[in-house]
Amino acid sequence: PAPDRLQTPAAVTTAPSSGSARVKRSFPAVFWGYLRLRDTLFFGHNHPQNRAVIEDLLTSQTQRYSLNAALPYGSRLIRIMKDRVMLEKDGARRLLKLAAVVDDPADRRRLAAMGYQRVGESEWLLEPKRLLKDNQNIIKLLRQTRLAYAAAADGSRRLRIAALEQGSPIEELGVQQGDLISAINDVQIESLGDVLRLYRELKGSQLITVTVERGREPLTLSYRILAAAEQEPPYQLEAILQSPRLFGLGE
Repeated sequence: PAPDRLQTPAAVTTAPSSGSARVKRSFPAVFWGYLRLRDTLFFGHNHPQNRAVIEDLLTSQTQRYSLNAALPYGSRLIRIMKDRVMLEKDGARRLLKLAAVVDDPADRRRLAAMGYQRVGESEWLLEPKRLLKDNQNIIKLLRQTRLAYAAAADGSRRLRIAALEQGSPIEELGVQQGDLISAINDVQIESLGDVLRLYRELKGSQLITVTVERGREPLTLSYRILAAAEQEPPYQLEAILQSPRLFGLGE
């Protein structure tokens, strides 16, 4: 029988991340966000010819995998379905849905005008120099967001998006009021100090993943950075991150 074949979205080239963090890591890890399901070949439930086409966003490599195949970052493919697959690592399981590609002319114009463009269900292109522009612009953006400390489902401390101005670029980048920030690039986040340390270590990275807890369910937001690694931004973001009162935090 012919497979129930799904259309493969066009590939987007991504350079590997050059940053590595040295603070404690969370699990399930953000590696789920580094893998994207591009296509499936589905003949039926548990059919031996079922295949999944999965892209590693960090290396830009795409490969076809069979059931029970080993995947990057220590995970394993344990189920292939019509429009999704199930991965397993160290006993934790996660569904990976077929990537939805957004290609709207209005979104492309937004990249040129505002510095960001949505290209997938939870994926954006960013031009930080255009988005942030200068110190006054980044401070304005931050004042549209209020942070607070809250407990995650496992009892650990998290940063919570306590308030978010409607229509803010931060909201348009997939963040919602009430989200708990769990990790950035596989590194657990418990305070603004963790964000500052990561900013220092991830300078030049071209893929940033942010995992949030939304309604007690994890969600990974992916951002591809369109900027030369050797260019310094025109704003003093590091100094701004050392001013917690700008975020509504009293620490």
